[in-house]
Amino acid sequence: MTCCCGKTCKGRKGLLMHQRSCKSYKSLRSTKSEVEPVDSGDNNATTFQHTSDSTTIPKPLPGIKLPKSSTLWAEANAFFHIELKRLDNCADVDNFAIKFQNIIYTYFASNYGTLTKDSTPKKHKNCNIRHLKTKLKNLKTLAQSDSQLNSDVIKLSRQIRATLKTNKVSKNKDNISTKLKQNFWKT
Repeated sequence: MTCCCGKTCKGRKGLLMHQRSCKSYKSLRSTKSEVEPVDSGDNNATTFQHTSDSTTIPKPLPGIKLPKSSTLWAEANAFFHIELKRLDNCADVDNFAIKFQNIIYTYFASNYGTLTKDSTPKKHKNCNIRHLKTKLKNLKTLAQSDSQLNSDVIKLSRQIRATLKTNKVSKNKDNISTKLKQNFWKT
């Protein structure tokens, strides 16, 4: 059994014992009791029924850049509130969500731009780490006199970090049976 905080307990008794001291459970329980019951006499309330009609799978869009200052976020928030009022009745939740997501995406894409994948340079594609580090060292010494080489230094150092990270991940994915055969007590 799992608590609302994510902790798994062995049984109902264990869950009840955990929930006595769980802050997440206590906060949810206190907010649940503070919520007022819904008035059933309200005839203006609309009921929503979710039925998914779309069978198409959306294509992934390129990433977008986001605003960095609070004033730009406030401007975006004001724009979204205006657009939210302009949207049609939200009787169909799926179409409403798709339209509003498109509005948000196009706003950020048109005002701040999209992210582009920074491909690694082809001349350093298949080099080993030691060779790349010596090239980086040479580039750094050249960049002290020529400031235009700073972007090359940054790209090469990012590539080194990326290859080190992929090498580390591939080494950690070793088969557990080979680890057990090598040294049983360390695994």
